[in-house]
Amino acid sequence: MNAVCLTGMLVPYYSMVSLLTANPYERGLLGNIQQIFQTLGNVVVNATFITLLSKFTSSTKTVYTQRAFTIAMLIYCLLMVVISLFCVYNIPLYNFLKNKITYKALSGV
Repeated sequence: MNAVCLTGMLVPYYSMVSLLTANPYERGLLGNIQQIFQTLGNVVVNATFITLLSKFTSSTKTVYTQRAFTIAMLIYCLLMVVISLFCVYNIPLYNFLKNKITYKALSGV
């Protein structure tokens, strides 16, 4: 499930890098930053998932219940949507499209 969700998220984000800059160095830097934060996100999810399961179950002996998994996944999905929307609405390309700024003004040329 994780691989399917990550593929669905990573393909558009990697495609968006080429739209953000024409500079190969900046593209590489953006790709590296993306990989770093993806790894950090995986670490956070792996470190907090069992804790969330134990919060949403009736017994600590049976943390692997469908209810606990569903609530934990809904929390992670909502966080992903909020963070993704924050990122999309704060990139220069969105402001470029919204305000119809010229490409020269966007690139500083």
